[in-house]
Amino acid sequence: MKKHIGKILLLLLAAVLAVTLAACDDGTSGTGGGGNPGDDPSPATLSVTFDANGGLDNEGIYDVEVSYGSTVATPKRADGTVYIPTRLGYTFDYWQTASGDEFVFSDSDEGTPTVVTSDTELSAHWTANTYTHTLVTENDDNWSYNGTVTLEEGASFETVYDSDEPAGDIPVPTVTSNDGTEDWFVYWYYIDADGNEVPFTTWSDKDGTEPELLDDYTIIPESGATGLTLYPKLHSRLPDYTVTFDGKGAEGDTAAVNAKLNDTLTAPTEPSRDGFVFGGWYYTVTKGEGDDAVTTEHLFVFFEETDDGDNSDDATVLSESIGTKGEDGSYSITLYAKWQRSFTLTADNAADLASAVADALAGDDEAAKEEWQNAVINVTENITLTLTDWTPLFTEEYPFTGTLTGGGATVILTYDAAYTGSVYAFLGANAGTVSNLNVTVKVSAFGTSDSDSLLVGAVGVNSGTLNACTFTVNIGSADAKAAAQGKTVYIGGAAARTATGSEILTCTSSVAAYVDGAGSIYAGGVFGFSANSSTTSAVESTEVTSFVLDATAANTAVAGGFGGQANSVNVSESGVISAEISVSADKVYAGGFAGTTSRGDFSECYADSSVTAEGYEVYAGGFTGHNMSLVNNCRADSDIAVTVREGGSAYVGGIAGASTRQSSSASHSSAATGDINSSYGAGSITVTAQGDGATVYAGGVAGRMSTMRSYRSFTSVAITVTNGGTNYVGTHTGRTVNTVTFEKCYYANDVSVTLNGTAIDPTAPSGVTGTESADYTDETWLNGEDNFDLDRGVWKVVENEDGTKEIRLVTELPEEDGGEEETPAEEA
Repeated sequence: MKKHIGKILLLLLAAVLAVTLAACDDGTSGTGGGGNPGDDPSPATLSVTFDANGGLDNEGIYDVEVSYGSTVATPKRADGTVYIPTRLGYTFDYWQTASGDEFVFSDSDEGTPTVVTSDTELSAHWTANTYTHTLVTENDDNWSYNGTVTLEEGASFETVYDSDEPAGDIPVPTVTSNDGTEDWFVYWYYIDADGNEVPFTTWSDKDGTEPELLDDYTIIPESGATGLTLYPKLHSRLPDYTVTFDGKGAEGDTAAVNAKLNDTLTAPTEPSRDGFVFGGWYYTVTKGEGDDAVTTEHLFVFFEETDDGDNSDDATVLSESIGTKGEDGSYSITLYAKWQRSFTLTADNAADLASAVADALAGDDEAAKEEWQNAVINVTENITLTLTDWTPLFTEEYPFTGTLTGGGATVILTYDAAYTGSVYAFLGANAGTVSNLNVTVKVSAFGTSDSDSLLVGAVGVNSGTLNACTFTVNIGSADAKAAAQGKTVYIGGAAARTATGSEILTCTSSVAAYVDGAGSIYAGGVFGFSANSSTTSAVESTEVTSFVLDATAANTAVAGGFGGQANSVNVSESGVISAEISVSADKVYAGGFAGTTSRGDFSECYADSSVTAEGYEVYAGGFTGHNMSLVNNCRADSDIAVTVREGGSAYVGGIAGASTRQSSSASHSSAATGDINSSYGAGSITVTAQGDGATVYAGGVAGRMSTMRSYRSFTSVAITVTNGGTNYVGTHTGRTVNTVTFEKCYYANDVSVTLNGTAIDPTAPSGVTGTESADYTDETWLNGEDNFDLDRGVWKVVENEDGTKEIRLVTELPEEDGGEEETPAEEA
């Protein structure tokens, strides 16, 4: 029985305990309620910490721990005074919670005390102090002025600590001198503890523009002061700045000018010097010392005012950085006259000019060389100068860098075997600007020269600008070819060679060259050879009216109606009206437009030509013999006849003999792409191989393509190949190697392709389609989005006098036939 009573008591005790625990569990969380049953219970204590928020660190001595749901009393120091944090330049407002609300302490009279229900960090809330500065405008121990400085009534100057924005406007006083001279306020400054003037604002100007604070205001005034004592810096009190002028040989002297620091100047009377054109005043700045010193010249820009305003933003300021500071605090600077030698070329003084230039370049006076190189040369308008065995002006070592204005004049140069130079040109080298000049170069025979090369053109080597000029070059004749004596020959109407920086703009050229026995030859209607460069040269809106070349070379012949070897050159809206090319060499690159094209962009260019080439390795094309550039919206119509030597190879195409990417990683938009887009090849190709071991590639667009793309290329070229060796012949492309893609490309399926006397069926890779030749003159087909979709702003179908139609580039048509009323269609 006793055992049963004990068990009953234990059960009753357990039940009471369960009820008690259930009553204690009210379902609150450890942070004061709202949680779910089972959350951690509320912590016994919570921390309240005080962050001075930029003020003096209190090192946590006022931090407290309180019970959940408690309030907190205002923190106090050991002596019982309220703890108020301090911060330089600021006034303490109150303690705030993380949400920005003011924390109300339990002993505060301002509202209900804040209850602490979680760990809380309180931060000090501050207001930046405002300082009112004293403005001195009357004479005192630190400042005096022989005149009056007046502020508007009620003017004040207030700044806010740690801000670069003033509390209101910065006053600009009015200044009146007693002696009648013009004076004005420049900036406010204060005097530091060492007695130095320290600028406080930016500069005002004569018009009274309001200045700004130089920086954030962070100065605590002396005890008892409301701010700083500020003084007005007046223009008359600025450091003196003396400007002297060195006329560099000018007639008379230019008087020195006394100015002030940070002034601008109006220009003095322009100096003069016999035989020179004044090019402005400049100053020099030297940086570094000893062998590391580098001196640079800078144009001094004078202030000027016109009806449209002034150039105050561009005028040179007499600043500390460009002048020399003296021991007395004043500044000085010397301005030097910039002169360009000037020469007016007439029929009577051409020999004088040549002699003067030659003497200067051969001498030791570097300044004299530079003066002639940078000269301004004017040719008497519309005269004709006939010069025999002319020694070209300037050289590759000392090129012309100035300005030559032709005024429509014509210079005719004639050379025969008596001439012993190697450059047949008016200018040996040009890196300047030549405009509106007509140059004719006639070479009946090459003389004896020590050089391994011969250069023939209006300019020997061009790295400057040729603009609106006409060039004519004649070498030898069909009956009496000029013997090149095994030398390398460069021929170009405008320039024999071009280099980085060359620009040929809106020029016209014609070349007729008959050359025999060259080692190698590079010839074109505009330039013979364009050098490889990371920077491309440019030719725009230039036309070759006629290019005739009949030449033989032992090694290499590179010839084109426009350019021979066209490296790193961009050509746009330019073309060849007529080219007749006949070349023979071991290796031949020949094209109606260029012999080779590399790292360039050819856009809206055209060529009508006949190309005859004979050699062991021959690249021949209606536009270019070998292409590694971007050819876009170009047209070529050429009759090409190639004879390939036994065992050799021929690459022949209506547009390019061969086309390949310069670099396999080049993008399709780069100038090294090798792509042929929106371009047309027409005419005929005839290839004859000697013996049975030759390899021939022939195609209406290209004989061989490698690692490239062709988009909207089209062709109508009759092809005839006679070769007992290996042949790759195609209506559009002879052979593709590596990855070549085609899109919207066409060939005329009604033109003949004959191999060894037998007509062959057209073959085309994916992306190339056959169509009738008549479609090429059907504007609906050409411009329709479902068909070819050519840009109608670039291409136009024209009707000839005999009623036949042909497709042409708008840029090659007379303006009245240019179809300007047409609206260009978007490319697909």
